[in-house]
Amino acid sequence: MYNNHFGFSDSPFENNLDQRFLFFSANHKEVSAALLYFIKWKKGFAMVCGDVGTGKTMLINYLLNKLPDSVHPIMIANPDVGYIEILRYVAGILKIDAKGKRVLDLVDHVKAALVQASSQGERFVLIIDEAHLLSDRSIEQIRLLSNIETQEHKLFQILLLGQYELSYKLSRPELRQLRQRININRFLAPMDAAETIQYIDHRLKMAGSSFDDCFESSCKHLVFKMTKGVPRSINQLCDSALLVCKAENLQKINRKVLKKAGTALRSDVLFTPSSHPGSAALSWKTIRILTASGACAMVLILLWISGYRGGLSEKSQYFLHGLYQSMWTPPAALRQPISEPTAKPETSLIETQHPGRQIPENKDQSSYSAAALLEMMQTLQTETPASPVEKTGNVDSSPSSAGKDVQPENQVSLLHDPKRVVVKKGDTLIGIVSQFFPENKVDGIKKILAANPMVDDINRIYTGQELIIPETGSYRNDPNWR
Repeated sequence: MYNNHFGFSDSPFENNLDQRFLFFSANHKEVSAALLYFIKWKKGFAMVCGDVGTGKTMLINYLLNKLPDSVHPIMIANPDVGYIEILRYVAGILKIDAKGKRVLDLVDHVKAALVQASSQGERFVLIIDEAHLLSDRSIEQIRLLSNIETQEHKLFQILLLGQYELSYKLSRPELRQLRQRININRFLAPMDAAETIQYIDHRLKMAGSSFDDCFESSCKHLVFKMTKGVPRSINQLCDSALLVCKAENLQKINRKVLKKAGTALRSDVLFTPSSHPGSAALSWKTIRILTASGACAMVLILLWISGYRGGLSEKSQYFLHGLYQSMWTPPAALRQPISEPTAKPETSLIETQHPGRQIPENKDQSSYSAAALLEMMQTLQTETPASPVEKTGNVDSSPSSAGKDVQPENQVSLLHDPKRVVVKKGDTLIGIVSQFFPENKVDGIKKILAANPMVDDINRIYTGQELIIPETGSYRNDPNWR
């Protein structure tokens, strides 16, 4: 389409195997020389690895054109087959009838044919392109083919070409026998910045032009940056840039055209939505989200159960209890008032709320377990009066409310000479109550909550929060008393 616009005799950037456009970088020259050495000196195994688009197949076609007449290539371009198919294909090239023959018999016939060819001065080389697709079993069986040899030299040479995965695969311990037999091992790398420009210039000259005739000089660094020196990527970018340049009726490719060409090559990635309504991708995404949510909910439930049933530490139980309460307990302003049943003065809070539960004899409230204290706090949470800000029409704040023996307006009576405590990291309300009210923790919780109406959630206090501790008499002589 753009050949007439630029005066090309042929399309310069087609991704084909036309040997006229073959360009040798320094690395390509070294690899090709090593492969010619492999053929000439009858080495058993060779391997060439390289990334996608670096020119492995182009290099192999160059090698095939350089083979002497006495060397016959057996080329396998799609090795995603089993060992038996490869063996039958080799037998067919050697003109062996493989029909009805067992594998061992077929191997013997292949060896006999290779010995006969060697006696006539001929030999065969097996070239497997995309060898990273071979299964482990096929690789091991191919290794056994390399055992066909005479005392002087190998009768069957094998060349493997593949991507990085081939190197990874042969580095595994179970394939170390094949790795040890590789005589020639080369890596085909991308071109550097200078070679990238030389490559483009070489292809344009084969079409009757040059780099300076088609590109502005400011494009040199950008071309390399966008292609990383990979020949196939260079061909695609330059072909797209020439097309954009012709469409805009420009004489040379500039940086803007290059960027536009690069965007065009990635238009499917840039503009295609990741999913659409009803697509499988969206469905799987939804399934993954629901699965993860269900797993998290199950973990929380198990942790909560184990916290109360499995005897976790006091802090762990307090944390889990607070987490559970924060998830499911409504705000204080929305709670309905709960009338506290009248209890005998000597009846403890646990007995009042849980009539069926008995407290062991000769044990005061200071010996309650952490789980019992948490249950006390749950009870207190329902009976603690809300702060003035949180009071609504549904909350009875009159002094005569049943069960409210400590009211906010009576707060002054508890604070004859109060102490102020700043909550530190790791402090809990239970810990503070145990410190200042060791003999009666339940009464201590009620007094602290009455003195601190801003504490609207008895399961949570915050680092840096200042709490007022009513007088207990146990720390009157404390030097830190304020």
